[in-house]
Amino acid sequence: MKKIIIFLLILLLIISYFLINKLTLNTALIDIQNSTNDKPHIIDNILLKNFNELSKNKRIIKSLATKHSTITLNNFWVDKFEVKQGDFYKFSNWVKFNKNKNNFAKTQPKNWVFYSNNKKHLLSGRLNSSANGITFYDAFAYCQSAGGRLPTTNEFMAIAQGKNSRLYPYGNTFNKKPWVYQNPRLNAGIEGGTFKETDTPEGVSDIGGILSEWTIGEYPNNKPYIQGANAYSKPYELYALNAVFHPTNANYRSPFVGFRCVYDKQPKYKTPWKNEYQTIKINKGKYLFNQFSNSKIIPLLNYIHNFSYDELLTYLKQDKSSHNFKTSINEVSVKEYQKFLNNPIRLLNIDANPQQPKNHHDTPLNWQQQLKYPNRPVVGIDWWSAYHFAHFVNGKLPTQAQWIKLNQQIKWKQSWNKNNKKGNPAKLNRIKANVSEWTRSLDPNSNIVKMIVKDGSFLMDKELTNNPLFYRSVNPHHKSRDIGFRVIYD
Repeated sequence: MKKIIIFLLILLLIISYFLINKLTLNTALIDIQNSTNDKPHIIDNILLKNFNELSKNKRIIKSLATKHSTITLNNFWVDKFEVKQGDFYKFSNWVKFNKNKNNFAKTQPKNWVFYSNNKKHLLSGRLNSSANGITFYDAFAYCQSAGGRLPTTNEFMAIAQGKNSRLYPYGNTFNKKPWVYQNPRLNAGIEGGTFKETDTPEGVSDIGGILSEWTIGEYPNNKPYIQGANAYSKPYELYALNAVFHPTNANYRSPFVGFRCVYDKQPKYKTPWKNEYQTIKINKGKYLFNQFSNSKIIPLLNYIHNFSYDELLTYLKQDKSSHNFKTSINEVSVKEYQKFLNNPIRLLNIDANPQQPKNHHDTPLNWQQQLKYPNRPVVGIDWWSAYHFAHFVNGKLPTQAQWIKLNQQIKWKQSWNKNNKKGNPAKLNRIKANVSEWTRSLDPNSNIVKMIVKDGSFLMDKELTNNPLFYRSVNPHHKSRDIGFRVIYD
């Protein structure tokens, strides 16, 4: 009879488990949107391959991290080739007798002399070489005098990437043909139009190699910029990306920087110094810039100097799940965890991890002290208890990749106090760097089973929280007063 009663009680508990809502979180949930395409963006492989240069080059980081945008442009025409040295020499002689200030940049110094400082160079000074060794002022005046203007940064991007958002002017796969010689000056002196396989599909030549080119910032910026790959800057695969650009001084001269002009109307006659126009039409429409929606690295670029190649590689190998999910805005509170402890169904361990050790208990460290502050995040629990709780409320712990995604999308309240290292977690449990958090991701670099714990905490240096890839590798049995957790839902 006693066995029957025990059996009925167990059966009743099991039925209750499936028929009633065991426990619900009091915190609000927020939707975390993931890409619908699980395949990583091709740019991630390029950035990872060139990590050493990328991590220390602020110019490249800033340009690639520029917020994506959609720009509408009208029809315009662009020179098929970069302006040649011979053409620029003709202009420099012509302008001596035709000085129209309307054709000069507003910041151009008085008594400016238009010239190339590579005119006498055996290679860079050849008439058929692309014009180089000239400043922004020289290029600006040439284009204005020719009835055109320098392209804006957006126009240059549109020329290079087209409406399909190509990574390189000719497609999405890097072509190293323009880098024939080990000596960059030899490559810079190659005649324009030599490498037709690097032309854009629209027919524009040499915009992805040989020389970088002068452009002008969008109104009201109007500052000088340099865009496009050149024969000198390495790694070529990185610098040749269409999205790379940087501002520079207007009087900068280099054998690796040239220019071409754009025109609002198709030019029909020769330039005043008798050069013929060869132009390509760029069609009006919408152009998408920096559209790297599936990239895992691009959103992290502003922090990339904080972590290593191995950390980045580990992250890319983590969970590749691309479905959307919901997350609790707050970490699990003491009050919520107390309900879990008081629920008799918990004792059945139906939701516990199958590998959970025997005789494991879910009571946190210093539990009686924590109960005095029911709205604070619960801490001092090991991974097994965090896992058990998450599944008990029909959720799960986030993976490292999911934690990074929610960290990017939630607008955290910043309230970290470096003098709080001896205290308790702050009262508000949605504050970033309040407590670290368990995930369900294993550390692939550990020889023994260790779980990844994300984020800094009130016991740690604030700078650690600025690195989205920072994590601690922690034994699942470990309990700490600065480690809590949150729950996600599919």
